[in-house]
Amino acid sequence: MKNMQEVGSGETLNSADIGLIKNSGQRNGKSLEEDHSKSDESSLNKKNSKYGISVIVCCYNGEKTIHSCLQALRNQKLDSNIPWELILVDNNPLESITKIAIEEWPSSKIEMKIVNEKKEGLLYAKLRGYRESEYTLLAYVEDDTILKEDWLNQAIMHFQKHPECGILGGTNEALYMIEPPYWLKGYKHQLAVGDQGKQQIEDVTSTRGYLWGAGMVIRKKILDAALLGGYTFADSKQRDHLVSGVDTEFCWLARTMGYRLYYNQNLKLTHVINAHRMSWINMQYLYRKLGNESISTDLFTYYYKENKSGPIIFLIMRIYLGSLRRYLSAIFRYVFFPGRKVNNLNFLMIWYYKGRMREVRFWNLSENILMIKNLLHFLRYSKANKEQFNESTSPN
Repeated sequence: MKNMQEVGSGETLNSADIGLIKNSGQRNGKSLEEDHSKSDESSLNKKNSKYGISVIVCCYNGEKTIHSCLQALRNQKLDSNIPWELILVDNNPLESITKIAIEEWPSSKIEMKIVNEKKEGLLYAKLRGYRESEYTLLAYVEDDTILKEDWLNQAIMHFQKHPECGILGGTNEALYMIEPPYWLKGYKHQLAVGDQGKQQIEDVTSTRGYLWGAGMVIRKKILDAALLGGYTFADSKQRDHLVSGVDTEFCWLARTMGYRLYYNQNLKLTHVINAHRMSWINMQYLYRKLGNESISTDLFTYYYKENKSGPIIFLIMRIYLGSLRRYLSAIFRYVFFPGRKVNNLNFLMIWYYKGRMREVRFWNLSENILMIKNLLHFLRYSKANKEQFNESTSPN
């Protein structure tokens, strides 16, 4: 079994790493490189990754919370022999954010790099942080998260003990800026609050199947392989839309390379929830965005189901025609079993399936056909090379 030092300093990409990912996720008819530069390799981090952890703070209008976020990072208790760095990506460049960051980090021994990413969207902020990073592990936090003082230490220890882990997530506790409404408890997971597993340390690859982006730690090697293999991420939703499929895509990529997804209860942070995010109107909007994103995840999520059966065309029909049926069913239940709009799941599901219907409308047809073609390529490649894939991409 490799220790963390070996994983960090000796990670290299082989042909299987790149080949399985190549072309498996191209969507929207354009490549990631087209979004960032004319150079085909501009989105790759060409630095030789060193053992350690790069903490990437994605910031968007975070003047009210960035102070607490940076203070918690400054107070991290971590072995001095473990190198780490701090990268603050301002996704809506404001002079006030830079000023706060400089004031909060005046004499720290850990270098803080402040970079501006003018193209708004969580995807672009995360990939900009990746391109600026030096180390083998990438820890993604946001401006409204406050890490426990042992957070970095817990993350490092987990990867030392579990070399098969590709992505790690933890427990997100909530700090509500106002008294939360009575109904919010039933929907807190939609705000990335709560546990992501049932055991103290749990492999959630085949159960939950994904991890939240707030507090996600990922091996840099996974993004290296994806970008070198030509993977194209779906267009990122803007940060204030609160939903981005990029975190789920990171999980797909990790699993494609043979890595596992882990939940560690000891990896704790506090997620600050402002008043706007606790409104019922925002919850409706959030469900519609979840519906938007679900179309792009259903086909790929299906691939990882252990007991899948039937031709792929039946799956496609169920996903696309089923959206209409469930949308009408949600309306029926809401109309004939009326209740208050607030704290009414049937009402929210109308918004959810409305979001799905919005994604499958006629003028999105070409995008959806491309997504289906990519999945079919993915399935064929995996079936033909399953034994070689499992042997050559095993992290052990």
